[in-house]
Amino acid sequence: MERKENRGWRQRLAARYGSASQRGGSCVVLQGQRRVTVYDCRKILEYSPKEIRLAVMKCTLSVVGEELFCPSFSAGTVTVEGYITGVTYLVSDT
Repeated sequence: MERKENRGWRQRLAARYGSASQRGGSCVVLQGQRRVTVYDCRKILEYSPKEIRLAVMKCTLSVVGEELFCPSFSAGTVTVEGYITGVTYLVSDT
């Protein structure tokens, strides 16, 4: 059961700091080494069991690990699960 004080954390965060798109970035939430949730994702660029690359705002977010998979992608929110060993923003020079 979720604690009452944890409900609506996204709404409180957005009210305090603005949405990720208003700040010029995306929101990445790591939940241990087994799950990462990315908000304001435009599309999935690469998909393999060892790396999933996501187009977020003006750069690429790389999630690397083992046995990676994407159980959901809806309304700009992507969840990646598996054994996650790294999350990196890749910024192109162009």
